[in-house]
Amino acid sequence: MDSAHWGWAHPGAVQWLEFWAQLDSNIRFVLICEDRQSLICRLVEQGEAPANMSGHLALWAQNHQDMLKFHLRNPDRSLLVWDAEVQSQPSTLIQRIERDWQIPLDPALAHAQTLGHPTALLQHIALRILSGHPQTAHIDHELQSLIGPSHWPAASDQIETTDLIEMYGHLQERTELQGQLERAQKKIDDINALRTQDLEKAKAEIAATQDALAKNKDLQEESDLLLTQLHQVQEELEKYFLMNQEAQEKVKVETADKEGALNKLAAEKKINVSLKKQKDEHLAAKRRALAKNNELQKESDLVSVQLQQVKEKLEKLIWDNQEAQEKINKETAAKQDVLNQLATEQQISATLKKQKDELDAAKQEALSKNKDLKKASEMVSAQLEQVKEELEKLSLANQEAQEKIKALQDKSKLLLEQMHHAQEEQEKYYLQHKERQIEVQKLQGRWLRAVQSHPELQDFEVLEILSESKADLTAQWRINQLQVGNVMKGPFEFKTFIENGVTGLVFTKEAKGLSPIHRWPLIAAKEPQLSIIPVKGKEDPKKRSVTLLQLGTTDWHLVRQLTDKLIKAVSTAAMAKQISHGPALLEGLKTQQQILDKVPTLLRFDDIQLFGQQNTDQKSVIGLRLTHADLQGLKANPFEFQIQLNLAAGSAMTSAHLIFDEKTVGNPFENWKYNVKSSAGQAVMALQLGPKGWNPQTWHALSPLDQQWLQNTVRLLPFMLATLQNQGVKLAKGWTTWVQAATEMNNWSKLSVDLPKAPITAMDVAPSMLQPPHAAPVPSRAPRKPKPKPKPKPKPVKVKPAKPVVTAKVVTKVPQKPMAAKSKSVKPAVKVKAATKVATKAKRRTA
Repeated sequence: MDSAHWGWAHPGAVQWLEFWAQLDSNIRFVLICEDRQSLICRLVEQGEAPANMSGHLALWAQNHQDMLKFHLRNPDRSLLVWDAEVQSQPSTLIQRIERDWQIPLDPALAHAQTLGHPTALLQHIALRILSGHPQTAHIDHELQSLIGPSHWPAASDQIETTDLIEMYGHLQERTELQGQLERAQKKIDDINALRTQDLEKAKAEIAATQDALAKNKDLQEESDLLLTQLHQVQEELEKYFLMNQEAQEKVKVETADKEGALNKLAAEKKINVSLKKQKDEHLAAKRRALAKNNELQKESDLVSVQLQQVKEKLEKLIWDNQEAQEKINKETAAKQDVLNQLATEQQISATLKKQKDELDAAKQEALSKNKDLKKASEMVSAQLEQVKEELEKLSLANQEAQEKIKALQDKSKLLLEQMHHAQEEQEKYYLQHKERQIEVQKLQGRWLRAVQSHPELQDFEVLEILSESKADLTAQWRINQLQVGNVMKGPFEFKTFIENGVTGLVFTKEAKGLSPIHRWPLIAAKEPQLSIIPVKGKEDPKKRSVTLLQLGTTDWHLVRQLTDKLIKAVSTAAMAKQISHGPALLEGLKTQQQILDKVPTLLRFDDIQLFGQQNTDQKSVIGLRLTHADLQGLKANPFEFQIQLNLAAGSAMTSAHLIFDEKTVGNPFENWKYNVKSSAGQAVMALQLGPKGWNPQTWHALSPLDQQWLQNTVRLLPFMLATLQNQGVKLAKGWTTWVQAATEMNNWSKLSVDLPKAPITAMDVAPSMLQPPHAAPVPSRAPRKPKPKPKPKPKPVKVKPAKPVVTAKVVTKVPQKPMAAKSKSVKPAVKVKAATKVATKAKRRTA
């Protein structure tokens, strides 16, 4: 923020644009727009559900509509750009900011990014989604008309075969990856099952070991009780030792039995040693050891009974008890070893449990990935099914198209044969027509010779006087036929009168509305008679001059030709005998001819039609068509153009555009060149007219004749609108708005035009608020070349020589230095004075 120029960017700032614009007039706005197709592709890649697309598109439409309105209200303080251009070509935006706003920026700080294009399938999905939301398409069209076409690739309703093959390859790769993942998952499940079985076995062994420890504890307690009993027996034996001496003989007899018992004890000792070695084995060996311990207990009980019976062998029994004590000590040590082994096994179990947890986590992660891959596979499978269905439809459509093509080929062959046949007949008729022309020329020659010998035989373009009044200086005339341009007039009657030394013509409208006048002037539309005389009247001084200005092309030529015919007829000796006020009439006709020759250059036309209109909150467009448009010999039939009013809040007009399509190339515009494309994609020339007059860059690219045609068109707009209104045509915007706009445009067109700041190379300045209407699309055509005018046939009447040419004069002054932004406006340095007349057709061709 310490630098001279700084800024910020935030998507939420769109709704605060008006606030920031009113807060500080020095703030400039760069409005970055995103294409609808780019938005949908980005949302699909992010995994957005199709049901949520409507909300995203509505938010997109609201934001971009707000940016469009703000840009149209503030064209000098805002720039509309595409986001793809800003990312891929930031230097272009920097140059535009420097050019339009004179804000120096460092292009080195901007880094261009390479943007990838989406796949054909993704574009197709986006196009399918957008087809269900056509209500947002007009915003996209308006953005493209203002910014230009976006660099986003155009999506097609159909997917190319190469793209389908590529998508099928990706699907096969994903299928193989899915199979590999399933096989890996199966292996992980098998390993988990084996580890689970091992863990169950370990748990069973630990439980058995714990049972064995509990049983060994019981055995230890029994051994201690047995030792106590043995001590008591020893004391009793010492007491009865003397008493048992008598029974020694019996003891000797029973010694063999006791030795057998001792041998059993030795065997049991060996068994205990083997049990000590087998404690490291599984639960079955431990159970056998416990069984043997139980047998040892029983034998110990038996030994106790025998000791009670054989007290004389006390010493041997004590020795046996000592050995039993040592055996118990050894068994206790073995039990301690077993406990240590159990602790080790518990550690191993803990390690196995930890590994199992890790395996479970890995399994969960693999399951989640498997679910994602499964979803992706299902989506791709569904898309593949759709693609297969579309391929089947395309195949059927292709077959139908092949059949249609075959039918068209057969039809074209038949048409070609018919065309050859027609061409042969045309050549035959052409030769016959040539022969007839030669015969007609011969007959015309004979007719001319006959008419020269007998003038009373001629009735074509013959004037005859029906009645005349010397007192009123009036005469009633009748003409059989009169060729006016391509129209044959007659027979019809008219009246001549003289006023202030000038002859005038009076035409009458019949009861059925028939009249030689093609289009009755608007100022006398309800009157049964039309007086044409270049002299101010007593009742309404302006009525007669307005009548002359409102005459159509054919009617103007009709008046001029009638005047010429009357002058020639009244000059003859035969006519001088029939009319009493012949000299006054002839002088008045010549005066009228001289005055009409000095009438200022004016664009005339026969008919006007409204061929289309379109209205929005920001603009109102109408299309007009003029027939037989004529500007002092420069003709255009028909002449079509469109007028667009650019409106601000409250329907106030800020500027206007006159739009001309390719049909006006060369005729009437010599320097026609397109500077914008219409909504239908057609090249048009759009000329902007605003409160400061014409756009200098486009105005000076036109030729003087083009400028004069354009100025006359604008100045005739109020009369054109009044003629349409008199015809009963209705405008959706209302006649009041358009009549006021036409008057304001007329005033703007009279302002002088400055010289352009940059050299004029071509008309490349596009209007900032232009979008030609959809209501009146114009089919594209090749530029029209002016048709060569056929050479006129020789006539006995002499042609009047052309009058001198008056050309446009341009007064140039030295341009002043540019003033500060806050200073008052300076008058334009260059002024253009419109010429009062243009060159005649012959002179213009020579130039």
